[in-house]
Amino acid sequence: MFAKRIKSCFTLLALMSATWSALYFNRAELLEWMQAWQQPVLPEAVGYEEIGGEVMELGSDGVVEEEIVESSPSTGSGTNVEEAGSPDLVVDEGEVVGGDEDVVIEDEVVVEVDAINLAVPFTSQAPHANWDYPYKEACEEASVFMVASYFEGVADSVIASEVADERLLELIAFEEEVFGYYEDTTVEQTALLAEMVYGYQTLIIENPTVESIKEQLQLGRPVIVPAAGRELGNPYFTAPGPVYHMLVIRGYTVDGQFITNDPGTRRGETFLYPFDTLLGAVHDYDEDDILTGAKRVLVMYP
Repeated sequence: MFAKRIKSCFTLLALMSATWSALYFNRAELLEWMQAWQQPVLPEAVGYEEIGGEVMELGSDGVVEEEIVESSPSTGSGTNVEEAGSPDLVVDEGEVVGGDEDVVIEDEVVVEVDAINLAVPFTSQAPHANWDYPYKEACEEASVFMVASYFEGVADSVIASEVADERLLELIAFEEEVFGYYEDTTVEQTALLAEMVYGYQTLIIENPTVESIKEQLQLGRPVIVPAAGRELGNPYFTAPGPVYHMLVIRGYTVDGQFITNDPGTRRGETFLYPFDTLLGAVHDYDEDDILTGAKRVLVMYP
């Protein structure tokens, strides 16, 4: 009897050991499954051509409910700096006609919507899963490339690895020629990259708020975010995570989360960050201490 009990104990221990080993070696897949299980249903992805240069009223399910005509908020090219905190309704250069009640809106109107998800195609900064240099430091290039691909109407939700790899290396080579390096570029340098390579206009928003980021997304413009990577708490980052990181906000949900394309992980497509978490981590590059870097984000658009 005693020997039988000992054998049963050893069998139980062996099963427990095998179970824990299986859980440990498959922890990434299990985490991914749990994240997918807990993730809310996202709004339908909307392409730039669907927005067509106009602000569209979207319901929480991403369905177009109403169209509001608008024009570009910037009258020139180059990098502009905007103070955050714009109201939900923005009227620029309006002309009052015949008293206080008649107003002609000449520039832009931004309409508050419950949720939005721009169809920004995804690539990790290591398209072939090679996280050595230069890919280890290619989050800025990947972010710019993803946004450019969105404006160019790339239909695939995930960019082909061969295409992404070639383009990232081209952007890195361009930066090395212009800046003398490609690692840890600031928001201003990243804006210059977007202007020089793609010919886009850029907007730098100082001290961004949830409202100011939403405003740009409602205009059909993804937002590029520099961040103290270790403050993001992304469970898929190799611990302890990058000191400096860059990613793309492509939308937001009704329950207070930003929908992002985070190139720092192969699982970064539509990765969700709570508003407070992402905004708290926003910091432009500072070589002394990333946590003292200025809070600013970048918008690039045709």
